[in-house]
Amino acid sequence: MSYVELHCHSNFSFLDGAAHPEELAQLAAARGMQALALTDHNGLYGMVRFDSAARKVGVRPLIGCELTLEPLPGVETPDPELLVDRRDTVPVRRREQGRHHLTLLVAGGDGFRNLSRMLSLANLAAPKKGRGAASWELLAEHAPGLIALSGCKRFGLIPRLLRAGAREQAAEVASRLREIFGAESFLLELQSHLLPDDPWLCAELADLGRELGIACVSTNDVHMLLPADKPLQDVLVSIRERGSLDEAAAQGYLAPNAERFLKTREEMEQALLGPGGQRTPIALEPWLRRAYLESLDKTVEVAERCAFELDFRSKRFPGFPVPAGETPFSYLYQLCQEGVKQRYKPMTSAVARRLQTELEVIEKTGLAEFFLINWDLMRFAKDSGIPGQGRGSAADSIVAYLLGITRVDPVEHKLLFERFLHEEQKTTPDIDIDFASSRREEVIQYVYEKYGAERTGMVANVVTFRPRLAIREVGKALGFSPATIDRLAKSADSWYPQEALEAAQAAQAARPHKGT
Repeated sequence: MSYVELHCHSNFSFLDGAAHPEELAQLAAARGMQALALTDHNGLYGMVRFDSAARKVGVRPLIGCELTLEPLPGVETPDPELLVDRRDTVPVRRREQGRHHLTLLVAGGDGFRNLSRMLSLANLAAPKKGRGAASWELLAEHAPGLIALSGCKRFGLIPRLLRAGAREQAAEVASRLREIFGAESFLLELQSHLLPDDPWLCAELADLGRELGIACVSTNDVHMLLPADKPLQDVLVSIRERGSLDEAAAQGYLAPNAERFLKTREEMEQALLGPGGQRTPIALEPWLRRAYLESLDKTVEVAERCAFELDFRSKRFPGFPVPAGETPFSYLYQLCQEGVKQRYKPMTSAVARRLQTELEVIEKTGLAEFFLINWDLMRFAKDSGIPGQGRGSAADSIVAYLLGITRVDPVEHKLLFERFLHEEQKTTPDIDIDFASSRREEVIQYVYEKYGAERTGMVANVVTFRPRLAIREVGKALGFSPATIDRLAKSADSWYPQEALEAAQAAQAARPHKGT
């Protein structure tokens, strides 16, 4: 392993990244990469898909994100629009002015918890959706367990200050970040996308690192799989900016080349050093050439420090209060014995065997508290007169039936409990409960009040474009007339690939219904 990409965006960097997490993992494996980081904008939405896909192809997944930070008090964030002599040709979006980015990687369990909490708190405090940003105080409080890189050329505060000629301030910011994260856990990020000011900026960052004793790493700020995907990325950016490709290009929102793809070590060396080890217009001094090569080697060291792994096997429940002298399992057993007397008159040997089998599996898998929590929700809804109904594979369980979570008798209908839960199962099963939409909020508030906000979370769906809407959005980006767009969208069934339509319909059907 000679190089690891530590700054990589998937399509979970919404309307910015042009590659699926699975595609990134597969290409990394095909190129012999043993590890890859996913650092989407302000969220960890794609990490589960990425983790699963990467492990399947033998690539070690590294978890992180590119965090948006509020302006640092006392430091004026330069506007790249004003950096006339040395600037990236892609301007900062107006809604991002004054803010800047920091690349964060999870080194361990504390880091994952801190990053998750920091993202949640930043978004909760946002004035509107999509405007979340962390304060520097929040960053300092949640730094343990994280490795920080200085960020991309356009939005990283240190590169911005250097390009504005504010080297002293850049050094102060770098020193502050080193103090927050520790000497070994803050690094300067070098990026070369073959733009005119890249040689100068990389040299300035390397020199700043040498002066302050801060190590450098090279990243490519990946936004696409391969150069051929540049048109797709341009369309996504145009949709994000609510304009056509021509309008986005005129405003400078489109990247000037296709260099931000997943590169190999050799391609990264060529971007930094140039053919033959020289980079024009600035000739490389020996120390600088060595610094660039070390920045590539350093990515491997950073990757090895990122030891965190997602664990879907361990279970943590909020703590269900059981009567004195009872355990969660003994209390569940008692409730089931009461339920079986009410539901089955008389109780047959088949019912007794089925109940005993399920309870043994529940005890071995440690899921008694899980069933009690769902029973508690149904009990509250019933006592409050709120219509509720459990559904899905939970109907295969006689325990769920006896607790009043479901209404289907699995013994009478010969349903298989193993379809819902078995001893070798590595994940917690799903119990989906629908409550009347007009009173669902009462159930949600009950959950918060009983178990506490710190032990309660809301599950969010990522809404994707369906074919007809995608056709309309892409058509606008390509500058088609409204009439043409309308005709294409309405006639999609006759020309759009049938397998794509079926996949979209299946994805729509698989989306969970609104419930608690």
